[in-house]
Formats: sequence, C-alpha cells, structure tokens
Amino acid sequence: MKKSKILALCLSVLTATTFLSACGNDKNSSVADSSSSTEIEPITISMLYADNASYPVKTDWAVFDWIKEETGVTLDIQAVPEADWDTKLPIVLNGGSIPDLIPHNFPKGTDILSGVYLPISDYVDKMPNYAKYLKDNGLEAAMDAQRMADGKYYYLPMKAHTSPIQDQQWLIRADIFEKNNIPVPTTLDEVYEAGVKLKQIYPDSTPITNRFGSGNIMTAFAAGFNTIAGWTYGDGMYYDHETSEWTFAPTSDNWKDMLTYVNKLYKDGVLDQEFSTLESTPYEERIINAKTFMMYDWAGNIKRYTEAGVKVDPDFKVVPIVPPTGPNGDYAVCWKGICGQGLTLPADVKDRANFEGILKFLDWCYTDEAEMLLTFGKEGETYEKNSETGYYEFLQKDPANPVDYYATYGLDNNCLAFREHEDFLYGLLPAEASDVFVKIAEKKCVKLPNPSAPLTAEQNEYTSEYVPAIKDFANSSMENMIFGKTPMSDWDNYVSSINGKGATDLIAEYKKVAKVAE
Repeated sequence: MKKSKILALCLSVLTATTFLSACGNDKNSSVADSSSSTEIEPITISMLYADNASYPVKTDWAVFDWIKEETGVTLDIQAVPEADWDTKLPIVLNGGSIPDLIPHNFPKGTDILSGVYLPISDYVDKMPNYAKYLKDNGLEAAMDAQRMADGKYYYLPMKAHTSPIQDQQWLIRADIFEKNNIPVPTTLDEVYEAGVKLKQIYPDSTPITNRFGSGNIMTAFAAGFNTIAGWTYGDGMYYDHETSEWTFAPTSDNWKDMLTYVNKLYKDGVLDQEFSTLESTPYEERIINAKTFMMYDWAGNIKRYTEAGVKVDPDFKVVPIVPPTGPNGDYAVCWKGICGQGLTLPADVKDRANFEGILKFLDWCYTDEAEMLLTFGKEGETYEKNSETGYYEFLQKDPANPVDYYATYGLDNNCLAFREHEDFLYGLLPAEASDVFVKIAEKKCVKLPNPSAPLTAEQNEYTSEYVPAIKDFANSSMENMIFGKTPMSDWDNYVSSINGKGATDLIAEYKKVAKVAE
C-alpha cells in the first residue's frame, strides 16, 4: 500500500502517543523470527465474547474458518450480551471456570489484586511477533505506562493502532449548517451559539444529541475542560501530562466549569433532554430526519447515516469536524490509547494444557497477515485495493445492496481484531472527512490517557473499599447538576459530601506515591 500523506502525518506524531488512534503503519513482513513462531498444533481455545447487538455472533462466520485455516485454532465462543457485560463479567470471574481469553476488557485494579488475571507482560518473550509490533511502532512505552505498582501489566491491546487520531469525533449535519449560514463551531462557546440558532430555526429539534448514556458525550466535554468524566472517569484521579500532576477531578474547578457549561446546554434546550438515556434507534432516527445536527459519534458511521439520510433529504451530509476547544484551548475529544479494547487471560491459564498454543495464537494475532485477515478478510473475496485512493476497501459489487461485513463475516470485530488496519477508517470516509483527520493529527487534538495508577497493592486494596461509592456519587451528582435538580450554588455542599465518602483518603493515598495538585 502506498504511504499516504495521512500516514506520514501519523508517523510524525508517533513519539507523542501512548495509545489508540485510527491510523496505522505500512508494513511488509508478518513473522518476527521465523514461521515456526506461529505454528500451532490444532487446539480449541475458549473465549468469553462480548456480543454486540448490531452484529450478533454467528458460529458460521467465515472469520472463524479463516482463523482455523491459518492457525489450527478453533474458538469456543461463550457469548454474553454486551449490554450485560459489566454485570456478567464479575459472575464469570468468580465462578471458578473462566474461559481462556477475555476480550473487551481492561482489568480493574481490585481484580488484579485478587489474583484473577495473568500478568501477560511476563510472557512477552514467548510472543516475538507481539514484541516486534510494539518495537517497530514505538509502542513499548505505551504498554510500559500500563504497568501496575508490581511492574507488570495485565492486558494485551486489541483494535490496536499506532498513532493519535481518535475516530470518535464531533459530527455535524454540514448541509444544515450551510443552508442556514451557521459557521462550523471551533470552540465550545460556538457550539452553544450554533445550537441556540438551530433551536430557533428548528424548534422541534434537539441540536445536540447523544446515546450510550451520559458517559459517552461527557468524555468529550470533560476533555474540553482539561478533566475527566463519563467513560474516562476511572477512580476519579486525573493525570495532567503537562504538569505531571494528579488531580481529583470531581472536586476540581475544571469539573465545576464543565458542569456549568453542560447545564447551560441542557437548560436552554440545545442538549437533548434524553441525552443520558436515549437508545440507538430513536437516536439514529433523529439524525436521519433532521431532528438533531451535532453528535459525538464514531466517524465510521458516517457512510451508514448518509445512505439512510439521502433517502429522506438528497442534500443530507454528515461530516466530522476538528474538535472544538474549551476555555483554555483543550480539545473536546476523548483521549485515546493504542487500543480500543483490551484482552485479559485468567491467572490459572498458565497451568492449562493449551497454554503454549494460546500464546502462539495470540502472537499470530499481531502479525501483518492477521491484521489484514481479521480487519478485511481475503483479497478478491471481501476486499480490494481502490486504484484511485490507494486504500483497501470492502468489496461492494452491488452498491444498492451493500454487504455488511461485520454482521455477515465477523470482520473488524471488537473481540477478534487485535490490530485494525488503518484503511478501515480512511477507506470508509469521504475525502473531506479524511482531510479533517489530517488536521486532527497535525493539531495533536487527542490527549494521552492516564498512565496506570501509582498505588501499591496495599493502597489499591484499601481504596477499593470506597472508590465505587465515590464514583456512583460523583456520577449521580454530575447528572443532577446538569439536569438542574441540584443547583450549581450547592457546589460546596457537594464537595463536602464527596470528601466525606472517601475522596480525601483517596487523594491522601496518591500523595504518598505521586505528585498531586492541591
């Protein structure tokens, strides 16, 4: 594949990233040491599978056959609905019979301490392709940053990339903005102003909408105020890479400013009144039927929205924009690491008869061959190279009836694709969208995630007793302040309450081992 200008930009900022983006490398060799490093005796490997309702797992997916052809591995899938994952995973972990592989999982410190997970970093010497992938792409530091206080890390990256572009971005109905002479917003203040104008023009609309709970869009708002919330909350401690300081986010001035802003959006009807509960079907209907005009969503959905939208309005046009900035120039876009998913193994897998084969299989998953196979499938059968753009793309012999390669073949799957080829994103986007992602790379809009918490095992065990209660209180208070149920004038009482639930103790433990902002 030719090296595009996008790839060049991605590589130019490679040293700044420690986690995921949507752009990758142009690679030629797939085996690190020799072909023997990926030769696997035919074995069965069990996998706890997070089943996505948009493309439910099928045992006859071609991807399973291709994996078996290439590696000799039969995957025994134990599906759990993705919507139930958070509640079902602890049951499985405590049930005594844990599958060999657990994708869709970044392990919690409390589970690591209890000895549930294998410290996979201890076995990197047995995975030469994985080690080569990290080294060749400058990602060793990214994984080192995830080492716990014991010096080990406990997951392997899945849906891995090598540069700092975040494919979850602000999308707008460009045709509606153009039709009404509304400038594309570049700041969060301009997002509000655009939303007010759109609400005046389309009074039945909700200019900004959201799905997947408040956690989704709050990650973006939080980043614009140099803090964390929603899906990036973690234990509430935020690491500022510029100052090298940890701060407890939910009592910070930045958190207060964020809530004040989002409350204004909500109060003035700019933010969907159902933004914290909206399901996917009504969410997508609002996009397609001009009931909303700004969304925080995945750029890969643009094509699907457009195909449905032009049937309603021939001018329908959804595009990503460069993320708007907050009051201090921070971009309102969620941080991203080298991976969209993590994969863990149970601690006792090392004693299982198929352990050596499991390591060889995982190692194969980091080869160039596996990247191409698990992202796009087989050339000529499921994908081809576009002679005009130079990108690899899924084959669509009948554009009027496009093949859904996720649902039909199981490709580019959150639980199966360890390395996602860069063309998966760029090959799906129109040229103007690709240009936006070039600008995002140039501006380095995407922040680095927190490194692993610096707490020792004993400290983690101690803080685990009250961190969940703090998080629940912070999240419920966040929504109540946005909804106006709790006035912002009650901020001091809120801070006193959350401190009383253990936040003060959490900060004290961080102060013992790290630089903490007062």
